[in-house]
Amino acid sequence: MGACTVLKERQLVINNFKNGKSLIEIAEIIKRSHSALQHVVKSYKKENRLTGKVRKSAKESFTA
Repeated sequence: MGACTVLKERQLVINNFKNGKSLIEIAEIIKRSHSALQHVVKSYKKENRLTGKVRKSAKESFTA
């Protein structure tokens, strides 16, 4: 499993991307893969968010 990006890194990625830098250039700056950064940019463009999705926990099954 890959390393998770923190909020400051995500903000840095989005700011640099908006300023016209390529994903490969940004990846070299913050030492992450360009595919990880691509995921950050995609989620920002699609849902305008920088944080991860809130996920629901699994339903508990009750037994009698």
